[in-house]
Amino acid sequence: IIDEVHHAPAKTWQHVIEELGCMQADGPSLIGTTATPTRGDGIGLHTLFEAIAYQKSLREMITDGWCCSMRAFTIHSDTSLDSVHIRHGDFAEGELASTVNTPERNTLIVESWRRLADNRRTLVFAVNIAHAEDLATWFQRAGIPAQALHGHLRKDDRRAMLAAFRRGDIPVLTSVSILLEGYDDPPLSCLILARPTQSPLLFAQAIGRGTRTANGKQDLLILDMVDVSSQHKIQTVASLFGLPAHLNLQGKPVVKTVEEIEDILSRHPGIQPDLFSTVDELLAEAHRLELRVEAVDLMTTLAPEVIAEANVTWVRLPSGEYALPMGGLAQIRIRQNLLDQWELVLLPENTILATQDNRQEAFLTGEKELAQRDPERWRLGQQEAAWRRRPPSENQKLRLQSLGISIPATRGEASFLIDQLNVRRQLSPEQIPTKKQEWFLKRHDAWNPALTKGQAGREIQRIKQELAQQTEQLEPSHDSSPSPLEFN
Repeated sequence: IIDEVHHAPAKTWQHVIEELGCMQADGPSLIGTTATPTRGDGIGLHTLFEAIAYQKSLREMITDGWCCSMRAFTIHSDTSLDSVHIRHGDFAEGELASTVNTPERNTLIVESWRRLADNRRTLVFAVNIAHAEDLATWFQRAGIPAQALHGHLRKDDRRAMLAAFRRGDIPVLTSVSILLEGYDDPPLSCLILARPTQSPLLFAQAIGRGTRTANGKQDLLILDMVDVSSQHKIQTVASLFGLPAHLNLQGKPVVKTVEEIEDILSRHPGIQPDLFSTVDELLAEAHRLELRVEAVDLMTTLAPEVIAEANVTWVRLPSGEYALPMGGLAQIRIRQNLLDQWELVLLPENTILATQDNRQEAFLTGEKELAQRDPERWRLGQQEAAWRRRPPSENQKLRLQSLGISIPATRGEASFLIDQLNVRRQLSPEQIPTKKQEWFLKRHDAWNPALTKGQAGREIQRIKQELAQQTEQLEPSHDSSPSPLEFN
């Protein structure tokens, strides 16, 4: 049994595995576990393992309560990373440290912490020892007790420093690599990601240090330092959940925000999240679109890889998965797993139907499955079907109008919007309205069974605001003296 099995493709690890006889036909079984489902070098685990027995994403872990809720602020700096070279899939450490370890950037980190972190016990990830020590000095100059933890300290000194940090004597601890993997500190509630990285592995490990649940811990706050770069693909909290890397989540709960954005994209597939810098800007654009009717081009709503590799209209989700709605609540989902294979999953049972080595084969396999299970839907789902160019049907119009969605120009576009709606309703059971929401909306003749929990909440808020305004208009003024206008 191997823990932290994402390291297993390394030659040193493979040598041990081979010596134990695990690669021989009659050798012992090999089982691996990891909370980090990616490797920095992009090498999958398919050379060592035959199948994934069980998996659960960070998003699912947060939704199910195994990990705490997360909030994130994107802190944009003026530091450019374009001149930093790449070594072994990530930034060259020496060049990166000299680029980001500047008085301006360090001051921005300290000011952001004082403004947003509310004196939370905080772990800061730095690039190298000099960067960690300089960041600690910057906090100290601001009157904030801080220390730098790194491998050049004596073991006893490191233990004493960690003990003081856990007690709260040191509110801010800067670190270099030493606490990236295996460090367990459940009450820790704030992370500062001061080290830019291109590695999803490194980034996920850093986030994992703060996701433990603990008594009295409401959430994990992340201050995500994002520098200027037109040459490199930098990892951020937004990109970890399938959103544009630069998108500022503005301190909102991450999983709920991702669900809300998926909701928006299902209702307005023409919106391009890459064009917005903040979540609020994206929400404002969605609200603007809901106030006017405009035609949607189906070929701009389908992902380019779906047009090139598939025959039917797969819906691409922000998470990178692809969904194909079927009758009722069923749908086929395609996603990439830890072995670099493409899994076909049947929802809501969450049953793995098949695995393929590439995405196109997965599309074709999913379409064959649809053809067997629902031939009529498979026929209608063809991208080039003639019916798609006809005007929307009356049933389509009624369905979209009841949801406040603009009526598109063609029946194919309307079908695609409805498919996206069906996919959205399957994203998480937590998005189903509560009985209390349903009761309130029915009482005010505003109930619609197609509403999500978030939409129901917004509709309830709107109704309550209208009721409050009506009450204010009916209440007499407390000032009994006439105004000049009334006197005249």
